[in-house]
Formats: sequence, structure tokens, C-alpha cells
Amino acid sequence: FYTDPQAAYVVFTSGVPLVMIGLDATRMTQTSEKWLSEIEAMNTPVAHAIIDMLSYYHRPDAILEPGVSGGVLHDPNIIAYLLKPELYKGREVYVEIDISSTILAGRSTVDWHGKFGHKATAYVINTVDADGFFSLLTERLSRYSSLNKGHACSHC
Repeated sequence: FYTDPQAAYVVFTSGVPLVMIGLDATRMTQTSEKWLSEIEAMNTPVAHAIIDMLSYYHRPDAILEPGVSGGVLHDPNIIAYLLKPELYKGREVYVEIDISSTILAGRSTVDWHGKFGHKATAYVINTVDADGFFSLLTERLSRYSSLNKGHACSHC
């Protein structure tokens, strides 16, 4: 929430039901060479675009953060959660957003153990069934091959 901590603070204190999927959870969905091979075998324009975007993370010269060995699929987790929430586990907890003017601005603190004694403000995901996530993603991406029947461009 670094870019706009005040907006995040307003949302998290609004009382609206929230689901938060943090980076610790989305980092559980890192691409693998095996999965990229499955996608490449689809041989569709969409598959080629995915390979172009994600193969960098499997190159020997890739610059990755510690603990990351592939492309981390942060954004697709949101759609996957909406399609198949049973792939995700978490619990209702209090989340505090730092709105100070320090380097910590935008940091979210999740009170997993109720030490602050505040009412829960969000359902926070902390576990992702990565195999289920990649199965869902692969199945959804495979649907593009049926849309391409009769497609005959020169570069596909």
C-alpha cells in the first residue's frame, strides 16, 4: 500500500467486508519450467505471450528476489480467488495500515494472534493451493485454443 497508504487506511477502517491476499501468499504461486512447457505446448497466441512474459524468470541471468525461483503471479491470484475461493485459506483478523510519514508508510500489519485486541477488519489469505491454482490457470488458458479454430495468421 506504499503508493497510497491513506486510501488503504480508509478502506481497511471502513467496515466493508474485505479479502486481502498479501505478497507472502502470492509468492506461493511461482512459475516453473514444467508449467511453462505445458503452456508452450498449447501453441496459441496467448500461450506465446505468456511464455514471452514469464520465461525471463527462468533464465540464468534473471535477477530475482531471495526465495523466488520463477515468475510470481500476483495479479492472477485475485481472479483465481474469485473463480475458486476454496484454493485459498486464511482467517478474519485485524489489519493496521501505517499512514505515518516514515519509510514504513503503507506497511500492513496483520494481527494473526489478536494481540492488539481489535475487531477483525479483513479476511487475510495466508495459504494458497499452488497446484490447484496452476491447474485452474492452465485450464482457463487452454480455452483460448478452442477460440483459435480457423485462425490462420502467418506468425502463429
